[in-house]
Amino acid sequence: MKRSEYFTVLLPALGVLHVLLLLPLLLPKHGATVTFVDVLESVTLGLAGFGVLLVLRLFLSLFPLSSVYTTSLLLFLVGVIEEVVHYILLRPVPKDTWHLSYILGFAWSVAECTVSLYQLVPPRQYRYSRLNGEDDPDEESTIPALSANVDRHRDNVSEIDMSLDPDEHDLLSPEEHGDQPHPAATFSAAAAIGQRQREDPIAPLIGTSLLDLPTYFPFLWRTSALLHHLGFSLLLSLQDVGQAGIITAVVVVCLYRGILRSIWGIGIMRFGVVTVTFLTLVGGLLSLVVGLSLWGAI
Repeated sequence: MKRSEYFTVLLPALGVLHVLLLLPLLLPKHGATVTFVDVLESVTLGLAGFGVLLVLRLFLSLFPLSSVYTTSLLLFLVGVIEEVVHYILLRPVPKDTWHLSYILGFAWSVAECTVSLYQLVPPRQYRYSRLNGEDDPDEESTIPALSANVDRHRDNVSEIDMSLDPDEHDLLSPEEHGDQPHPAATFSAAAAIGQRQREDPIAPLIGTSLLDLPTYFPFLWRTSALLHHLGFSLLLSLQDVGQAGIITAVVVVCLYRGILRSIWGIGIMRFGVVTVTFLTLVGGLLSLVVGLSLWGAI
């Protein structure tokens, strides 16, 4: 993804998507009233939910992951906890209408999308020529490439090794340049480390930097996440299905979210990025349609 595509394609496309998914709020409220205070409470609870999830992710990042199966298990647990928190936050929301639950899920997704987009901003020095062999006209030609070639075999090396090209290893080698480091050495190392820290944890699983993927992949991922947040909010806030129905909905949603998150740990390597992306997108659309249907909105 080129830097120009990020600002001129991805950001506007996601903005339009979020606006379009606000349109269901115009559907009839069946006589129920929604006040500004109610809306503010839903937004606050949605942001709080994402805050809890963010703290949980940061806590888990402190522990080394020894294998892909360990990663997958932890992702599953994160997904289950996420929807348990989601369910708890929906308890204070008035249930006279589905609109406030929808707003809570929307606010949660917007917060998550904002953080994800910040992590995906292509640095000015990043070269998008790794996948398609083309030079990015937005780049400065004097800046060395920071991403490892995707065709090169990737083994268990350090985070810096995964980010630097062979020429940059030479820049960091004191034996090659004596006591005085190459002028670009410090800059290259710092930029590479910063880049790796900003990437999503699934990058090692797909074998390349997320910044090397086409623009439509991040767009589809954010679309899937937004649809799931909206659908799950509707499903977890159901009240006319009886106690057994509510418990069933909570269990199904928690297990589904856990599987959804863990599949990025194993499913990508087995089925590929494209297959997993489109399957999760279909699942998100289905969850939203089912949620709206059970509430009688469509």
